[in-house]
Amino acid sequence: MGRGTRDELLGRLAEAVGSVAVVHPKRVAIDGPPAAGKTTLADELAAVLARVPEVGTVG
Repeated sequence: MGRGTRDELLGRLAEAVGSVAVVHPKRVAIDGPPAAGKTTLADELAAVLARVPEVGTVG
């Protein structure tokens, strides 16, 4: 994977989440060491996914 902007990364992640076909709500797990930015990434990804009608976010 080449280097890109944070927005490009979030877009790719949103596309990956959107491409998963399941009948139940989708869940995304983010793993990593302490203070690696997991919560920041999760918050930013949730904001992007909230703008995608077929994905959306809950809570």
